[in-house]
Amino acid sequence: MPDVNSRDLRLATLIGAITIAVAFLPYALGYLLEAPGWEFGGVVMNFEDAHGYLAKMRQGAEGSLVYQIPFTSEDHEGAFVGGFFLALGWICALTGLPVMWMWHVSRVVFGFLLLLSAYVFISLFLEDRRQRLVAYVLVCFSAGFGWLVLLTGRFSILGFDLIDFKMPEAHVFFTILTFPHFAAGAGLLLAIFTMAMLFHTARRWKYAVAAGVASFLLAIIHPYNLLIVAGTLGIWLLAIARKEGRLPLRELGGVALMGLMAAPISVYYLYVFATNPAFGAWATQSGSPSPHPVHYLIGYGPLLILALPAMVEQARREDANGLLPLIWVVVVAVLLYAPLKQQRRMVEGVHIPLSILATGGLYSYYLPRLERSNILRRLVTLRERSFSPRRFRNFVVFLVLVVAVPSNLYILASLAATAVRQPYPFFHEQAENEAIDWLGEQTEPLDTVLAAYGTGSYIPARINHRVFVGYWAETAHIDAKLEMVDRFFQEGTPGTWRVQLLQKYAIAYVFYGPREAVLGDFNPAESTYLSIVFANDLVSIYRVLEQVS
Repeated sequence: MPDVNSRDLRLATLIGAITIAVAFLPYALGYLLEAPGWEFGGVVMNFEDAHGYLAKMRQGAEGSLVYQIPFTSEDHEGAFVGGFFLALGWICALTGLPVMWMWHVSRVVFGFLLLLSAYVFISLFLEDRRQRLVAYVLVCFSAGFGWLVLLTGRFSILGFDLIDFKMPEAHVFFTILTFPHFAAGAGLLLAIFTMAMLFHTARRWKYAVAAGVASFLLAIIHPYNLLIVAGTLGIWLLAIARKEGRLPLRELGGVALMGLMAAPISVYYLYVFATNPAFGAWATQSGSPSPHPVHYLIGYGPLLILALPAMVEQARREDANGLLPLIWVVVVAVLLYAPLKQQRRMVEGVHIPLSILATGGLYSYYLPRLERSNILRRLVTLRERSFSPRRFRNFVVFLVLVVAVPSNLYILASLAATAVRQPYPFFHEQAENEAIDWLGEQTEPLDTVLAAYGTGSYIPARINHRVFVGYWAETAHIDAKLEMVDRFFQEGTPGTWRVQLLQKYAIAYVFYGPREAVLGDFNPAESTYLSIVFANDLVSIYRVLEQVS
């Protein structure tokens, strides 16, 4: 077991609580600064993905055990996909907690658990408590060199936004700031590797079983990340065989048990996406390809520079357990460009072993050499007569944080500015919410609603009603449907074409608000095949007549 005492845990808890509190600031500002007539939507970035997660939670809260995609108009059978968010919805059903409250509670809870798990994991590899603290602070607050690129006036390079500001799964603070399932997934990776190491040293099967349970849960959240587990533990077993001069049959049995426990849900997912047309369309359209490798060098630059000496040192160590952070990083580097649809998702959690390696490199390689620098020694002793090694090391750690933290400060500043500006779709007019709530009360969930893309993204998240188009990943034939929506609201579009569209996709209602008005000059009030059923100062809702011509 890692040598962690109560004092260590209290300090880790305090720093973790500060991290969570800082990450909650943009949300607090969003709620506190709501302008009259507007409401904060509860998400701060990637609104499409967030609305997809909230839609799953809402279905769970309404008692569904499976997820039926509300972002596409095709009839289909539901499936146990997105089980993490369905389960959060079940908790809402049991407790009466509103879905949006559960969204924020889950971000806090799983973010906090991730940080405490990270500290325990760090303690397996760093014996010195000061080094553990440095690694933990890097986990909590560090990012990459993205802020330096921003100083040149560029947010994107080589056709991709900087990962410091694009990929929440890449850095722990960004993860905690955004989506709870990323925190849960990274925490489960830590649990699996921690239990595997404990099984290796203590040789007790309860640890293998615990790792298997964590693998099963990870398969529910992010089944593709089981490749990280398989690759890391597979190479780790080879390292055990080489370093210890034996065939690790017991450890191999433990890893096999983990795979067997995770297999059922993985096989189920393969079956669903292969046999259910709606989920198959989702699988075809979704994907997260990796950007150019330069992006990862920038995004992990500060940690990589510090970690390189430790990587070389670890590769030479005789202790197989000590190799696990290095193996994890190497496996991720390979998977990022393997022929997979979810390439960049493989970075989930890798920030933590990189922080361990960076701390090791800082203390074993850089600090001993920097202590011989006369310039740095003078900077440290400007106000002191004698040189203090401890003060010098604190100064260098401070410099590391000065370089590694600014990207996260930029994210906070940017999201705070969003709370001040209150742009759509992160803020919504109360009149729009009133219209959507009317749909929720007066119509059936499977009554398909035609609306602009942004509106269609929001409706299932708020009331769990089916829309014609609303999520790039889950709306089947998204490109064709987006063109249809644009054409529908164009003034010159023949009425017969609109009628055929409404009939073909069994559309029951047309939502007409400010987002729809900007698509064209079509006035639904003048049509003979739509009947107004709701109106306020901003939005009108039209029912599609059963007999249209």
